[in-house]
Formats: sequence, structure tokens, C-alpha cells
Amino acid sequence: MLSVITATIPGREELLDECHASVEAAGLPHLIGWDDRREGPAVVRNRLVEQAHTPWVVFLDDDDLLYPHYPDTVGPHLPGADVVYTAWDLSGADEPFPHPWFDPDLLRTRNFIPVTACVRVRSFRAVGGFPDAALEDHELWKLLLDRGCRFTYVPTIAWHYRRRQDSRTEASN
Repeated sequence: MLSVITATIPGREELLDECHASVEAAGLPHLIGWDDRREGPAVVRNRLVEQAHTPWVVFLDDDDLLYPHYPDTVGPHLPGADVVYTAWDLSGADEPFPHPWFDPDLLRTRNFIPVTACVRVRSFRAVGGFPDAALEDHELWKLLLDRGCRFTYVPTIAWHYRRRQDSRTEASN
């Protein structure tokens, strides 16, 4: 029902191994794409979604970790949504922290949903996937919102967000 999508680059093999082990512990299939040509995570993720044979994908950066209960946490919410995202715990920074509810108006101006979210593949494909943009996850959320997709926030911590000095998030701040 759910495949995990991870884009990575050479030199992050140790992080990817930890990420992959967390996906295995959650019992989910893991599609990994190497961005050897530095095309960007959006391009790699879009290619990986085309290989997915499940109705749902969850995007997971190579430096983040799923908890084993992730599928059980999101599963009950999938039938009534197009995007399901959960709370997370964080290391390496003081923010971001989960917004306590889904707010479509706020989402149009500020991204409060990390890329680690479950997305219905049919909805993802309907909007053309991740756009080629610097903040591709925020742009994707807005495209899905504009299409009328249903977002569900689950306030259970189900993954670990590791902010690192070498992450794209840190580099863009």
C-alpha cells in the first residue's frame, strides 16, 4: 500500500544505510535513487514515483528515519486523504516543529509540512509531481491544495527529522 521514496547523492552512504534500516524496520518497500548528475531531489523523486507500484508513497530524505510504527500511524488516515503527514521529533536544530493542525491558508504562504509525508500517487501524478523549484516540497503542497486534495495531519510522532550542517535545508537558510 505504501512505498518509501529516497533521493540521495554520493558521499552519504552511511546516512542512507541508517535511513534504509529504519524503512526495513517499518516493513515498507524502499525505492532509492542516486542523484549522480546533481539533477536535484525533485527530479530523482519524480523518477522514483514512476517506478512505484503502490497507491501511496512517502518521501524520506536520506538523513531522516522512520519509526517502526509509521505504517500503523498513517494507515487509518489514508482512505480519507490525499496527503497524510505526522508529527516528528527533531535533532540538530530547534525548528521546525509541527504546526498543531492543518491550515490551508497558512500553507499558501509558509511551508509547515516537511517533505516526509504520504502522498496518494494518483494525486501526485495529476499535478505533475514535484516542480523544478528551490522549495519543491512547498510548491508540491500548494499544487495539491489548488487541485482540491485533502490533507490530514496526524499529531503522533512517527519519524525522526535530522537537521545537519550539510543538508539542503541548512544551506538555503
